[in-house]
Amino acid sequence: MKYLFGTKEKNPNWKGGLPKCMDCGKQLVGYYSKRCVRCASIESNSRLEVRAKISATMTGMPSNTKGLKMSEESNRKRSEALRGEKSHLWRGGITPIYHAIRNSVEMRIWRRRVFERDNFICQNCGERGGRIHADHIKPFALYPELRFKVENGRTLCIPCHQATPTWGTNTKMVLDARLRTEEMKGY
Repeated sequence: MKYLFGTKEKNPNWKGGLPKCMDCGKQLVGYYSKRCVRCASIESNSRLEVRAKISATMTGMPSNTKGLKMSEESNRKRSEALRGEKSHLWRGGITPIYHAIRNSVEMRIWRRRVFERDNFICQNCGERGGRIHADHIKPFALYPELRFKVENGRTLCIPCHQATPTWGTNTKMVLDARLRTEEMKGY
């Protein structure tokens, strides 16, 4: 097959081959940079020099509280000033009780005991280690008396846990169905 314009210099799209260093004019090895190794190292050294000069001029100037250690008393006062209703994040004390329970020490202990009992192995598929969850066999929201019973827990990997009927928002559907059946029994 013959080319219409020929090769290299005869082709109107020819740009002269590999690019040249923008500082010294030396031909580069590839198309990925604008400077050769030597000029790039000189450039990075000059950047370091500029940084050092800026740092030197900033020496002695106040820098807010960055790097300063506050006293215990100052930390306590700051904490008290931003706690509860005084905080900009306060939403009227609406943190659900189950959220506090799920983040409690008892829950961490329950979770660890379930993992140790099951030897860190998923009880559905047998996967060992990895990312595992401690699942409540009878739902956390429906059976408060069983929340910290090790017998009500099992170790599951994430895909197996997501496949359970009580995963995530499915628990709400189970709860709604249970309430409806209890209402029907009452009539």
